[in-house]
Amino acid sequence: MKEGKGSLGSQDARGEKLKIDPHWTGAGTDLSQAVQPGEGGGWPPAGEPAVPRVKLYKYQLAPEIVKSIPFSVAQRYQVVPIGQREGKIILAMADPLDIVAIDEVSYLTGAEVEPVQASREEIAEIISWHYGVREKVEKVSTMLAGEGRTVAEEGALSPGELKEMAEEAPVIQAVNSLFQQAIRERASDIHLEVQENNVRVRYRIDGVLLEALTLPKDIYAPLLTRIKIMAGMDIAEKRLPQDGRIQIKLEERAVDMRVSTLPTIAGEKVVIRLLDKKSLSWGLDELGFSRSNLELFRKMIHRSHGLILVTGPTGAGKTTTLYAALQELDTA
Repeated sequence: MKEGKGSLGSQDARGEKLKIDPHWTGAGTDLSQAVQPGEGGGWPPAGEPAVPRVKLYKYQLAPEIVKSIPFSVAQRYQVVPIGQREGKIILAMADPLDIVAIDEVSYLTGAEVEPVQASREEIAEIISWHYGVREKVEKVSTMLAGEGRTVAEEGALSPGELKEMAEEAPVIQAVNSLFQQAIRERASDIHLEVQENNVRVRYRIDGVLLEALTLPKDIYAPLLTRIKIMAGMDIAEKRLPQDGRIQIKLEERAVDMRVSTLPTIAGEKVVIRLLDKKSLSWGLDELGFSRSNLELFRKMIHRSHGLILVTGPTGAGKTTTLYAALQELDTA
């Protein structure tokens, strides 16, 4: 979720606008310069945990450092790796006493974790910038502002005008980036939910809906139109539910997407189900069955009659399990 330079709306505790440089190139920074004593940062008063506080907007962060952990982990625990020092990962945390988060990041990176404390707002901005589509979204906003067009009102533009906007490069890049992030994070669904003043984007990862970013409502129409065009839907129809399908190839992976739109009072809601064909090529041995359950399941699928029910929440792996079973039967 990326964020543009000088355009962020969040503020720190002192009311200072966060300034995040979109051209971060450093492989870390001098942490001592960002850890300041006193009320604005540094070591806490006596009796509190000895964890330094930092102002993240003062850093030049390397993307490869920040993205050394998956988006789902960064978002769930509100943590961001901000540097390396003496073989340790410097981890900015909203709650530096969260042992579960520290252990998981240490396991994922294979390094010891040194926690520092940062505000939840600043961490959210870093996550938004590095993991997602905010940079592309801001280009769409800039494009609309530069051309003097606004689509904040429902029906403000004709289908022809929306189609023309949907074919603009910034809109195409924003939608593609939305899909790329979802696939990279192994999301099973993308939810675009229209609110009164904005649009909430959520990914379902490991069965849990995680908020990825919030879009300005005035750029939603061209993004929605782009998705409808890709899914073969009627871009003029806004009052009835629609279903469509998208087949794309991203990062050398063929992905099927089932797209559903549903009218609401605030606008059209979109749910996109992602089916990564690569995940359907897994064998039963790769699905995490215990040895006894794997042996039992294999016996069951090779029987000549009967019924097997595979149940679980969205994203639990039901389709993957069934395809793995069919693949085994096909090669038996």
